[in-house]
Amino acid sequence: MHWLSSPLDRLRDGVREYADRGWRIAPAHYVSTPGRHRRNGRHRPAGDTCSCRDPRCIRPGAHPLGVNWSTDATADLDAIVYWWYGPQPWNVVLPTGELFDVWRAPLDVASRALESLRAAGNAVGPVTYAPAGEWLFFTEARLGEPNIELPPDLPVAYHGGGDYVLAPPSQLADAAVRWWRPPAPIHPRMPRWEPIAEALLRAARRRRPGPAVVPVPRAG
Repeated sequence: MHWLSSPLDRLRDGVREYADRGWRIAPAHYVSTPGRHRRNGRHRPAGDTCSCRDPRCIRPGAHPLGVNWSTDATADLDAIVYWWYGPQPWNVVLPTGELFDVWRAPLDVASRALESLRAAGNAVGPVTYAPAGEWLFFTEARLGEPNIELPPDLPVAYHGGGDYVLAPPSQLADAAVRWWRPPAPIHPRMPRWEPIAEALLRAARRRRPGPAVVPVPRAG
């Protein structure tokens, strides 16, 4: 019964699935349990803190464990067991620009982009969403192509070569990162990046104020 499993069990299931897929992963810091923590002889206030122990950390639980995360990332099961079968609930980093690229947008932009992609009959690949309302679209990797410079005034970001995203079921302060549309069971074919990027940018340019509706997952 998956619903009875603990967050650490779900984390271990998730990293083993990435290993089975051959997707390289690396450990990321995690959000420590709220409470009073002693540091430098003083008690810090209660609240969510990052396991990096930097009181100025602006991305608690959302950055890699080490500076060499890109070369340390692996699909080797022994290495994954070493990191994720201990007591620390390390979050999970997925390098981008190898098997896939990732496009990031807020919920309202993502929802309208999905509507236009479905209406046009364009394929949609794996999609995740995060507690802060950010939605991540996985597409084919733009291997060897020049970097994309997106308009700075639009709420759309691109993660390509040398970058990373936080993968499900990583836990942040508000909730876990989750799959909205998980990858196909075996060797998923990532969709072309151009239609998804165009849909997201078009939705961002036409952004309207007001509440956004969480889209219902559908095939295609």
